[in-house]
Amino acid sequence: MKALFAKGILWLNGILFFLAVLAALAVIFHSGIRHNMLRMATEVPGIVTYFSVRKSVLGNDFAAASRSLKRHLGWSNRFNLEQSTLLPALMDNAEYVLERVRFSDEHKATIPFLRELVRSNPKLYRPHIWLARALVATDPTQAFSELKAAQHLVPADERAYRLAVEAALMLKDFARLRSWCEAYRQAQLGGVKAYDYNTYFLGKGMRKMALEAQGAEQTTYLVENKGIQLNQSRSYSFTFPKPVNSGKFRVHFATVPSAIVRLEKVVLDGAEGRQALSPDDYAISLRSGYSLGGNKFMLLGRDGDTMNFHLVTGHESQVDQIDFEMTFSRAPMTNQIFCR
Repeated sequence: MKALFAKGILWLNGILFFLAVLAALAVIFHSGIRHNMLRMATEVPGIVTYFSVRKSVLGNDFAAASRSLKRHLGWSNRFNLEQSTLLPALMDNAEYVLERVRFSDEHKATIPFLRELVRSNPKLYRPHIWLARALVATDPTQAFSELKAAQHLVPADERAYRLAVEAALMLKDFARLRSWCEAYRQAQLGGVKAYDYNTYFLGKGMRKMALEAQGAEQTTYLVENKGIQLNQSRSYSFTFPKPVNSGKFRVHFATVPSAIVRLEKVVLDGAEGRQALSPDDYAISLRSGYSLGGNKFMLLGRDGDTMNFHLVTGHESQVDQIDFEMTFSRAPMTNQIFCR
């Protein structure tokens, strides 16, 4: 019986060894398997760090959370690459911690890690914003160099301007406040692109929108316009390859939060001729934003926003072109007159 048992163990060990050899050969010679194994290995530090910082955050111990993040950053820097494969998980863990920081002493505890993160990754936008936020809470005079760097990387994003306004108000530096407010009102170039997904427009900014409408047999048409101009009343045209329904359509905006749209009229052009409609002829709702009353709307989505149009007066028709007379601007960040 013992001999039979020993023989069974021998066979089992042989099978396991054979499977291990096959797995090793697959990793060595199959690029897809090798790539997936490497990706799995690079996720391990992020998983370990997440459970470490989660415990610290639940206990409001941001000094301990920052030490865990700094250790993760050290692992990432050992690859000696501009952007190592460990970086995305590090950024996710950092965001999880830093978006929960509220008080000055908590911000102060994160500064050593954030300075090292910025030094290691000067071309990344969010580290500059995170460090600037911590400095605004602890020493606002030092925040502006980080805010300038963030503004240079992504001019259209509102977060740098929001922090600059707060720092200038804390310092009672109204000349600097005016300068940042004026830059914010005009900023529309550049935008944020997510690492792990794509929007329809591939990124956000203050330049693009697209009109989605239904044609015959529920065919969907999507037409882009890349000519948004801030602080100007102008017409934005969308011409379709085939007639579409004027009674229901959607406008997708690739905007960052804080855009305000003043809709003056909707012009329909089709077989029945050219017809100008008031915004009141449509019931207009938004995916993330809000109506400000009358014909003004605020766009808020971090990945852009969508306005949904439903005709409530008149009759639906088939049209070849839809024009909007609109003015785009940016919501003021303070009630000071030169920031409005």
